Amino acid sequence: MTFLRTAVCLLLLGQAALAQRLISGVPFRFTIPAQSQAATVTGLSVVVPPGSIRLTIDLKADVPSNTLFLWARFDREITVDGGLVTASDYSAQVQGSGTQQLVITPANDVPLQTGTYHLAIGVATFNSPISGTLTATVQGGGTGGTFVISTFERDSEDWGRNYPGSLLPGASPGGDQTSALVRSNTGGAPGGYLQMTDDGGPFQADNQDFAVAPGKFLGNLGALPNARLDFDYQRFVGPPATFPLRLVVIGTDSAFQWVSSDPPEGGWNHFRIDLNTNTLKRAAGTAPLGTVLSNVQRIELSMDQAFGGMREVNGLDNFALSSDLPPPPPATQPVPAVPVLSTFDNGCDDWTRNYPPAGIPGSTVGDGGSNVSCPLGQGKSGGSLDGGLVLAEAGGDADDYFVAPAKFLGNIGAIPFPRLEFDYRHIPLNGPGGVASLVVRLLGAGSSYIWQGAPPGALGQWQHFAVPLGQAFFIRESGTATFAQVLAAVTRLEISADQIETAETDVLDNVRLFSAAAPPVQPQLQFSPAILTFTAPGDGSSPAPQSLRITSSGDSSSDAGGPLNWTAQLDPNAPWLTLSQTTGITPTVITVTANAAGLAARTYSAVLTVTAIGASNSPQSFTISLTVLPPPTAQPRLDGVVNAASFRGPLAAGTLASAFGINFGGTAAGESTGFLPNTTDLPRIFRGVRVVLRDGGTELGSCPLLFLKNDQINFQLNYEVASRSAVQIVVENNGVQSAPLTVTLASNAPGLFTYGSNNHAAVQNQDYSLNGSNNAALRGSTIIAYLTGPGVVAPDVATGHAAPNSPLSSVPSSSSATIGGVGARVAFLGLTPGFVGLVQANIEVAAGTPIGEQLLFLSVGSQSANAAIVSIK
Repeated sequence: MTFLRTAVCLLLLGQAALAQRLISGVPFRFTIPAQSQAATVTGLSVVVPPGSIRLTIDLKADVPSNTLFLWARFDREITVDGGLVTASDYSAQVQGSGTQQLVITPANDVPLQTGTYHLAIGVATFNSPISGTLTATVQGGGTGGTFVISTFERDSEDWGRNYPGSLLPGASPGGDQTSALVRSNTGGAPGGYLQMTDDGGPFQADNQDFAVAPGKFLGNLGALPNARLDFDYQRFVGPPATFPLRLVVIGTDSAFQWVSSDPPEGGWNHFRIDLNTNTLKRAAGTAPLGTVLSNVQRIELSMDQAFGGMREVNGLDNFALSSDLPPPPPATQPVPAVPVLSTFDNGCDDWTRNYPPAGIPGSTVGDGGSNVSCPLGQGKSGGSLDGGLVLAEAGGDADDYFVAPAKFLGNIGAIPFPRLEFDYRHIPLNGPGGVASLVVRLLGAGSSYIWQGAPPGALGQWQHFAVPLGQAFFIRESGTATFAQVLAAVTRLEISADQIETAETDVLDNVRLFSAAAPPVQPQLQFSPAILTFTAPGDGSSPAPQSLRITSSGDSSSDAGGPLNWTAQLDPNAPWLTLSQTTGITPTVITVTANAAGLAARTYSAVLTVTAIGASNSPQSFTISLTVLPPPTAQPRLDGVVNAASFRGPLAAGTLASAFGINFGGTAAGESTGFLPNTTDLPRIFRGVRVVLRDGGTELGSCPLLFLKNDQINFQLNYEVASRSAVQIVVENNGVQSAPLTVTLASNAPGLFTYGSNNHAAVQNQDYSLNGSNNAALRGSTIIAYLTGPGVVAPDVATGHAAPNSPLSSVPSSSSATIGGVGARVAFLGLTPGFVGLVQANIEVAAGTPIGEQLLFLSVGSQSANAAIVSIK
C-alpha cells in the first residue's frame, strides 16, 4: 500500500495540527478530512520516561470499516518518500481494519527505549472523513532508570566514526579516510549490526578507527543510578587482534576510558562497562568522573584492533545504556493473615481482572471486551451453591488475568514457606487447541516475577495448581528488585485467564494462600535416554530421528513443584542437529534429528542444555553424538590377472603381475606405493586395499603392492607359491572382497617389458642408454633386457623386498636368446639390484646379427617370453 503525505490533513477542534504530543493513557481525538488518495499523517509523538517497561499504542476509527494503519519510530520522525513510508521501527497494518495496536517492550527486536516515539497514521479509506482516537499508554516509568539501545535492526541509527577527528580533549585524532562504517543486514547478535571495514595500510598512532555513538547516548549520565554500557563485539576478518578494546567517555574538557584486559577474539563477545571509578580510568583532563558523566559529549569505541597491512572487519551490536531502578524505600507492609481463602461461594470476594490499566509497573492490561463474574454452580464441586470466578475472554490480542484482592497482598515474605494453591478450569469455545502455560505474576518494589506452570486441561476438566512462593520457582520479568524485596511488598497478584488465541472461558476457584509445614521440594529434570548416539551410513543419507523424553520428579506431585516449563538450547556449533521443539512442559517427548548431509566422515558431538525454572539441577546438559561413516565400499570385481610385462599368463612365483577390474579403491589417475618408511619393502596393504592369495577358504597371505588405480593393481606374486599349479586371487577394498579368480602357475613364465607403440623391448645398450631405432646396439656389444616372471632365484630374496647388490641373485633355470634369428649368449639372468621382482638379462649381440629392427626371443626353462624388437647396427 502506498501512502502520500498531505500538507495539512489532521484537524483537531477545527484547527490544523502538524505537531501533537500525546499524554499517556489519554485518548487523542482526531479527524482526517476526506481524501481522494492514500495519505499519511505525521507529527504525532509520545514521551517514554526512564524505567518504562511497556508502551501500548491503540488506534481506533469511529467507523470500524474504515482502514487505518499505524507506524512508530524511536527518536526520529517517520520518513515518507514518494508516497511510501521509507523508515519506521514498528508498523501495524491489518488490512481492512480500523483498529490497530502496537505493543513495544524491552523484548521487541527494537527494544523499548527512553525518549520520544514519533507516530504516524495511514489512511486507505477514500472520499469520506475519518475520525477516531489514538491512545498511547506508558507503563512503569519514573526518574530512576533508563534504557537506550542500538540494535541496528533497521538502520545505522546515526552512529558515526572518527573521521574527521574531534577537537574534544581525549578524543581520537581521526581514523583512516578509506575505512568504512556501514550497517550489515545479517550476521549480528542477532540480525543487523554495525560493521567497520579497514582495508589495511601501515598503522600509525593517529589513524586508529573508532565508532562514535549518536546523541541519544549522551547528556547527563551521572543522574542514572549504577549506569552502565553493554555491547556485543566480533572480529570477522583480519589478523589476530593486537590491541585491546577501548571505550572513551568524553565531557567537560576531560576523558575517561575503559580498556579490555585482552584483545577481542573471534565470535560475538559481550562486554559490560560500569560507569564508575572502578572501571573507567582517566585518559585526559583534570575534571572528576562525576563531572564528566554529568555532561557526556562524546562516546567512542575502538574498532581497529590490529596493525595495518591486512584487511580488517569488526562488528558492533546491541550497544545499550542502562541503569538500575532503585527499590522503593523500606516500608511496613501488612502480613496477610494466613490462611487466606477465596471460595467465591458468596460472590467475587473483591477479585477483579486486569482492565482498565492499573498503572502499577509490570502489571498487564487485558481486553476491554472481556468480562468477569461469579455465578453459583460454577465451582469445583459442581453443586448449586458452589461459586467460581469466571472470566469470559473476548478473544482479543491483549492477555487477560485474574487479579487478587488486597487480603492476598502485602509482606508475603513474612509467612513461613508461603504457598498459593487454586483450582482452575479452562473451557475453549471453539474446541480444543494449543493451550498456553498457566502464569502467576507477583508485582512489587517496581518489579515483577512470574511462575509458569503446566497448561490447564484442554477439555474443560478441573485441575489443581500448587505454587511455592519461593525464589527458585520464579523468574524476573521486569525491574531490578530481588525476589525477596518483591515478596516483602507484593502490590499485585495476577493469575492468567487467557490460554488460547481465540475466545474462551476460564474459571478460578478455591484460591488459598497459606504457610506450608516445610520448604517446598524442588523437582529435578530427568532425561531418557541420558545420551543420544546417531550413526549415519556415509552414503549421504541421515540416521533415523530419535526420541528424547524430558520429565520432572514433580510431574505427578504438586508438593514437589508440579510439572516444569523447560527450554532447550542446542550447541550453536552443531547446525546438523535439530529439535522438534525447544520449549515445553514436562513430561514431554521431543524428536531429535541429525542431518548428515554434507558432513565428512568422522564423529561429531554437541551439547544440549535444558533449563527449567524451579528445578534443583537446572541447567542440565547432556551429549548428542553423530558418527558419519565413510562412504560404503562397492564390491571390487576382478576380471583378470596377467604378467605385468607380457600381459598374458601363466604366472610364476615372484612375477610382477597386473590385476584388472573395477572398484579397486584407487584414484582414476593411479598412485605408486613406494617402499615402507626406512625399509626396502613394499606394503602389503595400501589405502585399505589388499591383493589376497587364497586356497579355497584358506588365506595364504597378501601380495606386495607397487601401484593402485581404481581399475588396475600392479603387485608381486609371492615366491611362496612356487610349488603350486594354481592359486586363487582376491582383491579386498576396505574389507569388501571381490569374488576369487583362479590363476594358473608355472615354474617359469617370463615376460619382456616393452615401451612405445611398436613393441620395442625395454633394453639398455652397453653404455646404459635406452635402445631404440635412433640408438641401436653395436654387434658384439652386450645389451640388458628387462623382464619378470622367470621363476625362483638363488640365493632367495624375500617377497616384496628389493634385490641386494651383493650377492647378486640369479635365475637357476636354463635360458637362451636369439636376435634376428641369430643365437645370442645370455651372460647373466637375475634380479636387478634395488628393485622388487624386476629381472635383467645381460645378452651378448653376436657379430653376425642382422642390422636394423630385429626380434628378440628369450626363453627360460621351457617357457618363451613374448617377442620384442631391438635395434642393431
